[in-house]
Amino acid sequence: MNNPSLVLTATIDVTVNKTVKIKNSNERLEQYIKSLKKWLTKQNIFKRIVFVENSGHNLNELRELVINIKHNKQVEFVSFVSEENKNSTDTGFGELGEIKYVLDNSKLVGRYFFKCTGRSFVKNINNIKFNNYDIQCNFRNNLVYTDSIFFGMKTEIFVNHIYPIMLKNANKGRHFEQGLAMGIHNSLLHGAKWSPIFPMPYHDGVSGAKGYHYMRQFPIHRRLLKNIVDHLCFKFSYTSYKDGRHYYDVTK
Repeated sequence: MNNPSLVLTATIDVTVNKTVKIKNSNERLEQYIKSLKKWLTKQNIFKRIVFVENSGHNLNELRELVINIKHNKQVEFVSFVSEENKNSTDTGFGELGEIKYVLDNSKLVGRYFFKCTGRSFVKNINNIKFNNYDIQCNFRNNLVYTDSIFFGMKTEIFVNHIYPIMLKNANKGRHFEQGLAMGIHNSLLHGAKWSPIFPMPYHDGVSGAKGYHYMRQFPIHRRLLKNIVDHLCFKFSYTSYKDGRHYYDVTK
């Protein structure tokens, strides 16, 4: 993984039809400011950060933050208004459009990116074992869903193999996490290599959809247990072998 970029997705002004708990624009903006400050000052994994916002809200406060605090990151702000997102009740549909818009228009994103929900900071980011696999993410619910808060992949894989599948699923009303999982499965069938993210990311932030801390459902004892199990099974989780063969090739 050579110098990946970080894409932070955001929607500051939400429409009344959105099924989210936190709708106050000022509250949402403050959460994004807190998160961005942490990404700027508490990690050095991602030196290029793209903050994308799809409601057209003024981003001057975020820009002032970048200017006024000490950090060593390149930061790009991408702002646009998504009419499709306004008319959809699913927040994931808007997030999908944000990722695609950034990949089409950003000057910083590059060949490999990680996406993180804009109001979350991965508190244990410096302990995560990143690698050179085409896709890095965590599945759940028997591989039907993907943790969509934080994941990474090659840009070309998202554009060519994942985005088309996700768009079809979004139009059918399926959840973002389910469409992402199906898109990743599709990319594996086209030869991509996948790896889990280990240890389990500690998402420090508040869910806009549910209104509570992201790790409320994962208290420390559950995280520790999951990390122990993942550590014991880690080398069996990849989709390719040490000699470079893809695991689908074994049956040929």
